[in-house]
Amino acid sequence: MLKKTFITGLIFFIISLCVCAEEAISLEDVLKLGLKNNKAIKEGEIELKKAEIDLDSSRRAFYPEISFSTSYTRLFLDDDGGTGIDIEPPDPARLDDQDMYLLDYINKNMVSPIYGAFRAMQPYEDNYQTSISIQQPIYLGGKLRLANKQAGKAFELSEVQFNEKINEVLFSIIQSYYGVLLAEERVKIEEEAFNLLREHKRIAEVSLEAGLSIKTDLLQVEIEESRAMYSLQTARNDLKMARKMLGNMIGHDLSKYSFLEPDFDYDPELDLELQYQRARERRGEFKLLNINKEMLELSLETESNPYLPVLVLIGNYQWQDNELSFDNGTGSITFSLSMNIFDKGLAKNTADKLRNDLEKLKLQRSNLEEMIRLEIEDILLTIEENKNNMELQAMNLERAQENLELEEKRYQAGTATNIDVMNAQLVLKQTKISKIQSEYQYQISVFQLLKNTGLLAEYFQEVVYYVES
Repeated sequence: MLKKTFITGLIFFIISLCVCAEEAISLEDVLKLGLKNNKAIKEGEIELKKAEIDLDSSRRAFYPEISFSTSYTRLFLDDDGGTGIDIEPPDPARLDDQDMYLLDYINKNMVSPIYGAFRAMQPYEDNYQTSISIQQPIYLGGKLRLANKQAGKAFELSEVQFNEKINEVLFSIIQSYYGVLLAEERVKIEEEAFNLLREHKRIAEVSLEAGLSIKTDLLQVEIEESRAMYSLQTARNDLKMARKMLGNMIGHDLSKYSFLEPDFDYDPELDLELQYQRARERRGEFKLLNINKEMLELSLETESNPYLPVLVLIGNYQWQDNELSFDNGTGSITFSLSMNIFDKGLAKNTADKLRNDLEKLKLQRSNLEEMIRLEIEDILLTIEENKNNMELQAMNLERAQENLELEEKRYQAGTATNIDVMNAQLVLKQTKISKIQSEYQYQISVFQLLKNTGLLAEYFQEVVYYVES
């Protein structure tokens, strides 16, 4: 007996060393890793950056557009620099004095001026062309201003959607973290029950050899031992998978970590009107509807004035010479005014569609308010049920412990069998599992309330701020 006690103590000492060697991790640590590594969060960050770029582009639309161009052309002309006009002069030996006089007159007064003109028109072999132009919008019917406002609302929309993803990811990680804690507690309970059944089996074997019990008692214990072994293996597999699922969710290997119990003592106020007002103020769905309404109103403002003029200032300056020079160029300034006179009523149709979309948003908001109110009411009822169940399971645990103590006293007095004690222990095991499940369900339902009222990210604001910074 002493040897067995020593071996048991040694085993527990080794297990304690292994547990101490594990690095502890808290719920806040897991949430930080999850927000940092979660793919949905990374996608949200990319969408937020894209919206920020669009907002910056809408601001830059107010700036002028400046363009510069230059070109160089090389012409390959005749070596003599001639005009390309090939006139064969007549033979003087065949002309008399009068013809010579006429030919000389034509040459001086007609051919030479024409030839000189062609020489003047002969292009240079090197030709440079350079131009710079500036285009500045002066007034575009308010479209630039409205486009900038819409880009700002689109950025707000992306921010709300990003915060909603943070809220969803936080809740998913919390559920998974508590799932690991629940699986760990179940493994401990199953291990304790399995060890007790092995002890009952030993007692049944001794009693059978001493003739104090029958073989059916031993067979029944062996059956329960097989069931307990299966339950323990299932619990261990569930714990292993719970760890892996949480690790995949946060992008980190958690196989060598010990999980700390969260210090969560939030006491929810079970007031429907209060929680509903919080949801109306903080829920992302309401914010998205408000932003969409403002964006539709901006679009409607744009389409309501289709005949406003558009005024653009255009400046241009050009140089052209046989050398690269910016002197003696030509410039121009143009004020361009345009306006739509008749658009076949398309702008009015678009405005009517936008007004219908605004009416549709009102209906969506009304439906959302009803749905959120029912949702909040259901969560509050669930919290109350889980709290009552938690208190009930705590009382059941006390009763199951008391029942086990009575069965053990009866067994010691000889009025109960080893099987009666074993059954009482099985009841205690199931009651312990029910108790930790009720505690888990209560805490998750409180986190659900925080999530559905938009307060979850605020509750873990230090975690969110740490990741964002």
